[in-house]
Amino acid sequence: VLTLGGARGDQLPLLEQIVYVHEYTHALQDQHFDLHRLLDDPTLMENPDRAIAVQSLVEGDATAVMTGYLQAVAQRNPLAALGMVVQSFQAGAFSIPPGTPDFIVTELTFPYQDGMTFVNALLREGGWDAVNRAYDQLPVSSEQILHPEKYLAGEGPQPVALESQAPAEGWERLIDRSLGEFYLRAFLRTQLPALAARTAAAGWGGDRFHLYHEAQGDRRAWALKLVWDTSADADEFAQAFRQFAAARFPDGETDGECWWTAAAALCLLDSGETTLAAAAPTPALARALEAR
Repeated sequence: VLTLGGARGDQLPLLEQIVYVHEYTHALQDQHFDLHRLLDDPTLMENPDRAIAVQSLVEGDATAVMTGYLQAVAQRNPLAALGMVVQSFQAGAFSIPPGTPDFIVTELTFPYQDGMTFVNALLREGGWDAVNRAYDQLPVSSEQILHPEKYLAGEGPQPVALESQAPAEGWERLIDRSLGEFYLRAFLRTQLPALAARTAAAGWGGDRFHLYHEAQGDRRAWALKLVWDTSADADEFAQAFRQFAAARFPDGETDGECWWTAAAALCLLDSGETTLAAAAPTPALARALEAR
């Protein structure tokens, strides 16, 4: 029986029913696929791009089931479904605490929204059997979540070697890992419109990211090497990056390759289907990172 309120017991309010459906799906996932094995894999700590891909399968699966349940409710009792939506907004179920940084919001919602799109693509391809098989053949990158056709075709990230070195004495490398299409898009989104960021990141083929820290001055620098599916994708990203840098330093200086102010610098070197970008406190330090 579907209700919108009333005492707890054998019945749940409709809003709580869809939450229950979502979480019960997780229980079934754990029973059949061992979520602790999937999500607590220590290698995911070293590869956030792969981690968010696996999480997107898990949350996208549960969200797809929950959405299917809601659709069934709407067909059987449209007024009850409408009342649930109103109740959800009143309870703040569809809101994120004010002041949450935009990037955190994007990272939190990605596994649910884009994960469901990914799972729906699997459903169209081969039904629930295709979804179940994905737990044995896990997605390996956010690119595969954003572009399910690449997962279905078995297209994974290209291996990328980055030979950057500390820009000067006293700098220590803290991170050496892949960034991924999702995080690249989120980075671009800090200065570019959503469509421009999405378009620039599409065509991502693989990357390697190094982050450096200088303890004495508490300063940071990074280098990012990207490979692309085509040279046109590389050119598109380079154009967007120049717009990004100009927006990042609207009152700064540029020589066409670097953009800087007195406190920070961004540099871009693109060649064919490979792109190298670097950031540091000064253009000289950024260029010192670039493995030419």
